[in-house]
Amino acid sequence: MTRTDPLDVPRPHAQLHFGVFFQGVNHWTIWSAPESGSQIDPASFRRVAQTAERGLFDAFFLGEGLRLREVDGRIHDLDVAGRPDAITQLAALAAVTRRIGLVSTSNSTFNEPADLARRLSGLDLLSEGRAGWNVVTTDNAWTGANFRRGGYLDHADRYRRAEEFLAVARALWDGWEDGAVAGSANATAWSAPGTIHHVRHKGAQFDVDLAPTLPRSAQGHPVIFQAGDSGEGRDFAARNADVIF
Repeated sequence: MTRTDPLDVPRPHAQLHFGVFFQGVNHWTIWSAPESGSQIDPASFRRVAQTAERGLFDAFFLGEGLRLREVDGRIHDLDVAGRPDAITQLAALAAVTRRIGLVSTSNSTFNEPADLARRLSGLDLLSEGRAGWNVVTTDNAWTGANFRRGGYLDHADRYRRAEEFLAVARALWDGWEDGAVAGSANATAWSAPGTIHHVRHKGAQFDVDLAPTLPRSAQGHPVIFQAGDSGEGRDFAARNADVIF
């Protein structure tokens, strides 16, 4: 029997989501294709992000390169140099896009939560609630050598640090209650009393004592993305990520 009523056609209870990742770190071919254009010109980022938005993609991802790799004392030519910081680039794209999510792949091993949480929160506000954070870790000593504390973390320690990092970031994002900022010039104070909370955290990795300085965005806080390849990574994603891919 042929079904003619569209409502009679069974459909899966699922949605398909697409994201586009602008290559740069660890890529070795796209820069050499003349038709690909510049890999550092802001116009290239605008073109890709706006094209993805017109194509109804959900998110535009940018990777973070904390250090250019070297081989025998020379810069490795597989990396693309000359790009602004990912969050800075995404903030610029927030002004020329309207709907697409803007996701920064930012490292939890060599960043610090108070600084990174604030920068991501700033992106979330500038984009009116479209920011995301793809949480990654790093285990290589050549990246650590570019930071004051140096070295690297064992595999399990990377995820213990990432978990505590994310807990601090969420506490900072939740430090402002919804409606903390006065909604009228007739209000008696710029912020409602008791709506901005001091964050105190002392753990194995971080000792934080501060009052967050940015309000919540339209979506509350940046969306957390995570892809776990190892057992520890999958467990971390299942406990902490809003989106697993």
